[in-house]
Amino acid sequence: MNQRPKKFRRIIAAGWLLASLLLAGVALANQQLIVDHVRAWQYEPQAEMAELRQRLQLTPEGELYFNTSHAQLEPAKAFNTHCRQARETNNPIVGCYTNQRIFVFDIDNPKLAGIKEVTAAHELLHAAHERLSEAERQRLAGELRRVYQKVKTPELEKRMAYYEKTQPGEEANELYAILGTEQRTLSPMLEEHYRKYFKDRSVVVDYHDAYNDVFVRVSSELKRLEASINNLAKTTNQRIQNYNQTVSALKADISAFESKNNARGFRNQAEFDQARAGLVARQTTLDGERSSINAQIAKANTLRKQYNQLVEEYNQLNTSINSSLTPIEALK
Repeated sequence: MNQRPKKFRRIIAAGWLLASLLLAGVALANQQLIVDHVRAWQYEPQAEMAELRQRLQLTPEGELYFNTSHAQLEPAKAFNTHCRQARETNNPIVGCYTNQRIFVFDIDNPKLAGIKEVTAAHELLHAAHERLSEAERQRLAGELRRVYQKVKTPELEKRMAYYEKTQPGEEANELYAILGTEQRTLSPMLEEHYRKYFKDRSVVVDYHDAYNDVFVRVSSELKRLEASINNLAKTTNQRIQNYNQTVSALKADISAFESKNNARGFRNQAEFDQARAGLVARQTTLDGERSSINAQIAKANTLRKQYNQLVEEYNQLNTSINSSLTPIEALK
């Protein structure tokens, strides 16, 4: 009479064992996902970071990676410690993803509004890339390289060369984060992929363009002013040299005129008046040239002042994102 209950209990025990093994297998296969959800649940963002997260318009998956990475805004000293800024003195570092944590430099410059949003989104994509399967990474790497060849600029090539040198093997990872946050038009495949994390990726690109345009504007204006100043300096120096030679020639001719007059060399008053009028006309022309040269020098000084003001703005912008950068020297 006890056989059936014992057999039934063995069946139940076996069932529980099988269920436990299945659950263990599922847990093992989804270990990172379980850890992510636990860490996300523990995350208490700073008020500004919570607002920033909302502005990025993340999908549930994107928000999960943001939260599980415990995204943090940090002042310079703490940020440099976490992101090894001191080792990257020639390349501005405004964020990093390390030990499954996101750190964003707390840049306090209203002219660079949007840079923290883009930085956080960039690092979030590193977190997402880390969680992709190897097959998915390989599939995306080929598409990223193909799109890169279409959209690359000299500046982007320089950035990628830097990553190739300092982070060999991570080029696809960096390109994944750069294109996803900075490039407005991508291939359909990449657009579909990034929709896993952003409801509207163009919002992030808008933030990027807004602050990047500030750097582009200042850099372009500096180059324009520098070219104008150099051109004015070249033409002004040549005009001054010509002016001095003409003055010397006029002085010699005036001296000859006076000597001839003292020697009573002029045959009549008309000859004297004609020679004198020619010298006066040349003097008048030189006076006009001198005034014109002075005006050109004043223009160059005005441009130099504008240049130095832009240098100050440029240095302030760069100091905002990297306090270890060496400032450009003002013109003297």
